[in-house]
Amino acid sequence: MLFLIGCAIKSSVVLVEAEQTFTLVQEYKEVAPYEWNMADQYIKKAREEYATSQYEDADMLASKAVEWAQKVQEIAQKSQGE
Repeated sequence: MLFLIGCAIKSSVVLVEAEQTFTLVQEYKEVAPYEWNMADQYIKKAREEYATSQYEDADMLASKAVEWAQKVQEIAQKSQGE
């Protein structure tokens, strides 16, 4: 029982971090549409998995969403530098 609670808490933290990162790149979806869409789809699937208590999957998907959101940030920074 404690294992499941620990997994839920860890996944909650990862999901919240992913949500925050994703929120920061919302304004750049026109700059990097492919990368933004990937982040969007991963975060949506992570929420779905978390809602169905698939915490390990939710954790992995949220991490992928963060990776894609970071790619959006990188592209946005490069485009602003030009």
